[in-house]
Amino acid sequence: MNKKGVIYTAGGMQRYVDEAIYSAKSLKKHNPNVGTTLFTTTKDVKSKSFDNIIYQDPIKHPQKYKVENMMNSPYDFTVFLDSDTEIKDNIEELFDFLLVYDMGVTNRVMCRWFPPPKPTEFIDYIDHKCYNGGFLLFKKNDKVKTFIDAWAEKMKLKDDTITGMPIGDQPPLNELFFEEDLPSKIGLKYVILPNKIYNARPWLWNQAKQDGDYKNIKIFHARGLNEKYRQIKILIRKAKHKFLGHY
Repeated sequence: MNKKGVIYTAGGMQRYVDEAIYSAKSLKKHNPNVGTTLFTTTKDVKSKSFDNIIYQDPIKHPQKYKVENMMNSPYDFTVFLDSDTEIKDNIEELFDFLLVYDMGVTNRVMCRWFPPPKPTEFIDYIDHKCYNGGFLLFKKNDKVKTFIDAWAEKMKLKDDTITGMPIGDQPPLNELFFEEDLPSKIGLKYVILPNKIYNARPWLWNQAKQDGDYKNIKIFHARGLNEKYRQIKILIRKAKHKFLGHY
């Protein structure tokens, strides 16, 4: 098994699996030597973009699996990514941070959040009081295990009766950092990585274009990134079905 790799958790709805396949495909295009593992509650997932697919019974909320699966990573050095991501460049330098640090995180974008249909308003690239839960860089050691186990324990307290719907893994993550200061208590060393390179949420894209930084984005994180790819697959399936129907 590869020493360094990227893991995904996708299940509950087929669209999340499709997103993860697209993300892994984009990762392998630029990082062929980086391992990929998918944890999923969806049976019979087939994709050459994953080196490893691990099936899990759909008895828990997907976000609970997401946190628990981090310590089940088959890699010594791991990047966890949400399924709705796209990798645009080589990201192997991320693993070099783990030669010094136990973990790497990215900040949430600071915005004014309005109810739809009013658009979200960008304020700053960095919300210093919140880390985004869709990206986590970590290595396997006792300190990281203690941290992720504490995160998983907080997730257990959340109601998962509406399996497949968001319950929020980000708030308990930030409780551990900002309210409980758990990293300091256990001696966990972490580095804050630039979100406008490694976890670019859509609310910063326009500002990044204005600042000339859009070209430097390596990991995009937003719903719908795989939509063109999904539509192409639908057209191919329809064409095959039409062709076979003539025989």
